[in-house]
Amino acid sequence: ADEVDLSALCDDPHVVAVLLKQFLGSMHTPVVPIELYDPVMNAYSTLHTADGASSHTPSHTRSLAESPSLSHRFYTDSAEIKSKLKPILGSLPETSRLVLLFLIHFLQRIAQSHEINKMTAANLGVVFGPNLFRPLVQTQFSLMAAKVVELLIEDCDDIIGTL
Repeated sequence: ADEVDLSALCDDPHVVAVLLKQFLGSMHTPVVPIELYDPVMNAYSTLHTADGASSHTPSHTRSLAESPSLSHRFYTDSAEIKSKLKPILGSLPETSRLVLLFLIHFLQRIAQSHEINKMTAANLGVVFGPNLFRPLVQTQFSLMAAKVVELLIEDCDDIIGTL
């Protein structure tokens, strides 16, 4: 793919990021179709605290304010989560799969400079998760969607594949 230089149009990377986020959020059909929201969130739904105790409240329905700490781990075995997510995301329509791959690889590049831009995989998940994974009815911020995007940024090739 050819590199695109937007500096002639705008020298503020935050403007480009906001435009991308708004574009993704305004799409009639999200990159990951709505019918895959529940299967993806259910595959990633066991909330475990740092001490290993689990919560019985479905974590994908928790709001950020309801989560006692962002240090909670939503998975104890990333290999198990990857094995659950792989067939679900593998069922994406080819166009959606390629767009998701491209976006995640782009977000990986941003996360590589997190010391400078402060955008870790976790921060990028918070920003882009709700726009990539949307339920049929929007209720509140989904911390689970953010954690799924974080995992995809960290392990995209193992879960979705490569470009």
